[in-house]
Amino acid sequence: MLAERPLGSTTAPVTLIEYSSLTCPHCASFHIQTLPAIRANYVDTGKARFIHRDFPLDSTAQDAALLAHCAGTRYHEALDLLYQRQSSWTSSSDFRGGMKQALSPLGMPSTQMDSCLASNDLKNGILRIRQEGQSQHGISSTPTFLINGQKIVGAVPYGTFAAAIDAAVAGK
Repeated sequence: MLAERPLGSTTAPVTLIEYSSLTCPHCASFHIQTLPAIRANYVDTGKARFIHRDFPLDSTAQDAALLAHCAGTRYHEALDLLYQRQSSWTSSSDFRGGMKQALSPLGMPSTQMDSCLASNDLKNGILRIRQEGQSQHGISSTPTFLINGQKIVGAVPYGTFAAAIDAAVAGK
C-alpha cells in the first residue's frame, strides 16, 4: 500500500483531499495558482490538512505519479515540479525523459527513476487509489476535491475552497 503524505496537522478540523491526474491542465492550475494560498491560509495555520491522491487519466500520468511517489519525503516537491513543468514534459516526444528532467532538482538518480517506472507494486498501488476514489466517492474526473466529505468537482477559484473550508471549520 502506498503511504499518504499529508500536509498539515493530523488534528486539523478540516481534511481537503484532492484527486488529480498529473497530465490534467486544470490540476496543474490548482497546484500552481490555488494550492499555495490554501497552504498559507489553512494548512500552515492548522485549520486544514491536505491530501493528494492519484487519479491518473492516462499512462503518462501514471508514470508521473510513479516518479512522484519515488521521491519519498520530497513527494510534494516532486508534485510541484511536475505540475509547474507539465506543459514541457507532456508535449515532449520523450515524456519520460521530460519528467526526469523536470525532477532533476530533486537529485534522484536516473536508475532510481527507471526502477520506479518498472515497479508493478507501485503501479498497482496507484491503480488501487484510483479505484477506491471511484467506488467510495464516485470520482470520475479531475480535479475532484473532498472537503470533509463535501465533493467539489472541477477547476474552481480559491474563494470556493475558502468558503467550503471556513464553513467546515465553523461546523466543527
